[in-house]
Amino acid sequence: GCLIYVSGSFIVFYSPKLDEQVAYLRHSSNLITAITVSSDEKMMAVADRAKPPTVSVYSIQNLESLRGTAEKPMHVLKGHKHSVDLLAFSPNNKYILSLSNHDGSMFLWEKGECLTKNRVSKTVARAVFDRNGDLVTVGRGYLKVWKFNGGDVSRRKEEECWI
Repeated sequence: GCLIYVSGSFIVFYSPKLDEQVAYLRHSSNLITAITVSSDEKMMAVADRAKPPTVSVYSIQNLESLRGTAEKPMHVLKGHKHSVDLLAFSPNNKYILSLSNHDGSMFLWEKGECLTKNRVSKTVARAVFDRNGDLVTVGRGYLKVWKFNGGDVSRRKEEECWI
């Protein structure tokens, strides 16, 4: 496996085993605000601070081809008005969540299309899908479980807790 990190507008793939950089991708000239990799390590989603902000989904199956070229994304997701802070793939890698704490917007995407939009009322520190495919958002003093049902996301349960 590779370690993936951001350096300016580049995404760098580093192999600890080889002790060297094995690939890099120039995303854009905009600041990268969030990045996530699918559980099967075949896709990567990258959010930037473009006007308007975008989330680009890349195939990363063939790292040898990622040598600084301006790789064309599989999908470019548009809809947020403010920068995206959090990204997450669902366990089956079919869906992508994008979330902006600035305006509380939360989008769920499938194959480049927005399935649903929702809002969060508190700042989210982490968003993940659980093994059942439900979405869990966590912030200071709370945890929310969102039921995901065929393209619709609704708040199922909110638990106040100390984190």
